[in-house]
Amino acid sequence: MLIVMLATTMAIAMLIATIVKFYEEAQLDDRHAYIRVRRYRSGSSSFPSEHELPRLMHSRKRPAIEGEHSVVSRRLTLAAGVLASLMLLAGCISNAPTLRAKGIEGRWIGTDGVAVSTLQAGRFVSTSTETGERLTEGTYEQRSQSIAFNFFSLKSKRNMSATCLLVTIDQMNCQLDSGATFILSRQSTVS
Repeated sequence: MLIVMLATTMAIAMLIATIVKFYEEAQLDDRHAYIRVRRYRSGSSSFPSEHELPRLMHSRKRPAIEGEHSVVSRRLTLAAGVLASLMLLAGCISNAPTLRAKGIEGRWIGTDGVAVSTLQAGRFVSTSTETGERLTEGTYEQRSQSIAFNFFSLKSKRNMSATCLLVTIDQMNCQLDSGATFILSRQSTVS
């Protein structure tokens, strides 16, 4: 989420810098066009002198050229449209729910609904869905699509192990060392 927000902020900053650049270039283009039109309309065939050109180019007050759209207004309109589109897109992205944690980390529930296992940084804890009581605690190690669990059952007071295969990003098919099988499904989290 933070990365998306940073990328969006950087894109908007780059867009603003581009708008400023376009605006400066367009002002220069407009001033050149103004000078050309003004000379043409006045009937003068000569280009402004070296002393007159800087004064005309840097003049902030100049009448608009009648019947023509300035380069500045066209470029600013285009830039404003692009900026509005980016802001709309950024709003959609930043309001999108975060569906899952990184890798296999997060909350997983058995298909029987008895316990929820929370996996984080190589450690996990399983708690009862009804009482919130801790049922198991241990460690896990992921090797590609296979995950090895070593844990202590607080209920039976013995060490156990299980091997799971990550079949989809949201499902693990598991087998206890006793041979019993079970399925864990990722609980979606919305932040």
